[in-house]
Amino acid sequence: MYTMVCKTSPLSGKQNVVAIPLAPEAYAEAYIAWRDGALIQDAFPTLTDPDREFVKTGITAQEWDQFIGDEENIESDNGRWFFDSQ
Repeated sequence: MYTMVCKTSPLSGKQNVVAIPLAPEAYAEAYIAWRDGALIQDAFPTLTDPDREFVKTGITAQEWDQFIGDEENIESDNGRWFFDSQ
């Protein structure tokens, strides 16, 4: 069973819909646990990392690839992120 989740991506501004592989009741229970302070990986232990990222941010795996690209091109400096376009 799946729950269709719709979120707006902060990267693209698009509304994305993803089928999350949980029954609606299980999704709601996990979402409430996460909202109330549980770590997302504890609240949604059966979801993949990309599915958890979507639940958390609204960003799809395809958008990460399109906007962020390869993690090797990302550098951090005191909490600020820089993207190497080379």
